[in-house]
Amino acid sequence: MSKVLEVKNVEIGEKQVVVSEMIKDITEKSEVAGVQQKAAAEKKDALDKQSVIIAREDAIATKALDEAIPALTAAKEALNDIDQKALTEIKALASPPAAIEAVCGIAYFLYPKTGASCSWAEIKVGLLGDMRLLNNLKEYEVSKTRADAANRAKKRMGQLVKDIGVGDGPELQAEITKKSFATGGMFKWCTATLKCYDIYKNVEPLRKKAEAMKKEKEQGEKELAETEAALAALNKNLAELNANKKEKEDELNELKATSAEMTRKLNSASQLISGLGGE
Repeated sequence: MSKVLEVKNVEIGEKQVVVSEMIKDITEKSEVAGVQQKAAAEKKDALDKQSVIIAREDAIATKALDEAIPALTAAKEALNDIDQKALTEIKALASPPAAIEAVCGIAYFLYPKTGASCSWAEIKVGLLGDMRLLNNLKEYEVSKTRADAANRAKKRMGQLVKDIGVGDGPELQAEITKKSFATGGMFKWCTATLKCYDIYKNVEPLRKKAEAMKKEKEQGEKELAETEAALAALNKNLAELNANKKEKEDELNELKATSAEMTRKLNSASQLISGLGGE
């Protein structure tokens, strides 16, 4: 029996080494899992906060763009007051009234592919001479308006307001329309387009910010999904390791119990033999 006990004790030592290694492995992986769990929780919290910010920026941009819709509609409707015949008549003027030239100058600055100067000759060629002028104005994309062009148009608009001297409200529109019905329509288009430009200029940074944040959020969600997948795999591995550890610990405890029982029996036998020898 003593030889069997020796074998059992060797087996116990080996099992203890295996269990100790497993405990070490589980401890290390549990620490990694804890770090990943914390990272995932922090990432999720950050994404939740980012979603709130994105929704707020989107709402602000949407509200501002909604406010631009009436101005865009007004700009297009204003062109209904203009026909090609009226534009031809204005173009034929050798020396137009200052107000008509100023309005055409404002439109000229806003019109694509025009320059920084706007003599009446340049306006007639670059603006009034374009047979697709009305279509191009109807299809005008405010988002493509250059800042320098808008600033020149605003400066010319300011000078026009000053020259006529009735303020920049409905009275100004009425004064322009009196001089030329077609010019009044073009002036409506200019004022509406500049209003849209100002709205767009303020909204565009918000829109770009929201767009950048959405892309950042998408990347964050992708990273979170990867972290959660890695964490799930690690937790699965830990569950398997713990189950295996329990099995090995049960085997070790059984071996220890067997060894202890054998040791007890050997001690009892030894005591019995010693007692019989003493008699």
